[in-house]
Amino acid sequence: VYTILKEGGNFIVKKSKLRIGRLLLVILILLGLIFMVSRLIIQTSNQATTSTPEQPEVSQPSIYYYEEANKERYEAYKKENPELSEEEVIWQVNVQLDKEPYTDMTMISKEDENNLVLLVNKHYRYQDDFIPYELASLKNGKQVTPETKEAFEKMVEDAKKEGIYSIAAASTYRSIDFQRGLYDRYVKKDGQEAADTYSSRPASSEHHTGRTIDLMGADGTLESFEKTDACPRVHQNAYKYGFILRYPKGYEKITQYQYEPWHITYIGIEAATKMHENNITTLEEYYAKYIQHQPN
Repeated sequence: VYTILKEGGNFIVKKSKLRIGRLLLVILILLGLIFMVSRLIIQTSNQATTSTPEQPEVSQPSIYYYEEANKERYEAYKKENPELSEEEVIWQVNVQLDKEPYTDMTMISKEDENNLVLLVNKHYRYQDDFIPYELASLKNGKQVTPETKEAFEKMVEDAKKEGIYSIAAASTYRSIDFQRGLYDRYVKKDGQEAADTYSSRPASSEHHTGRTIDLMGADGTLESFEKTDACPRVHQNAYKYGFILRYPKGYEKITQYQYEPWHITYIGIEAATKMHENNITTLEEYYAKYIQHQPN
């Protein structure tokens, strides 16, 4: 820094004695503060961008099947299944789908064990001494409840009028003891994990109800049924007779069994029609919305 001075009529330039070091120190401090503030702003912005938003609470008392006692379970299930709507979370938890299969099972009471619409699966089981209230024989000797027999034979006769003669029952009522032996053979053959995808453990099979029928193809196997003309007719019209396809394709997470195009269950025309009209595909959903709770 220089200073221009006038001495004796002449201008001369002299070096100033200002403390340049102090000025530079002040400038450096200011630059440091600006840098620190900038870094803080950037970090705050990044945290706001990358942080995971909290899961919204599942609190829908306006949904008629919402149960306040299940609130914590709803929250946990929603966190595990963020793709589900709140309605789906609620009804699925209500029928125990948030629990591990075959753990903490609900025992079907004696008063309810012969109800027309009854959920029997890996979360709801019969008592070990259960026997259907009454059984009647189909033409091939297979046994079902009387109302199931009447509905099935009507469905078969109507199909024959349309030129379809291949609706035949392969497996119907099974006692709990019979199911125990069958399941044990499957476990020995394929292992328990695999067996659980296609076979029920004793007291948890729909076949105990006397209202389930496995249909077979011309060669007598269940697997060949899907290739028959009867298969699409049954799938499209079963509800008119009170039957539902119990283990549909694409709903394995709900039913917890593999797709079985041959497995139909009688629940009565009223319930089957209601499922059809309301686009309800699984008995689990219907049970949660129309048996555990009823809409106004």
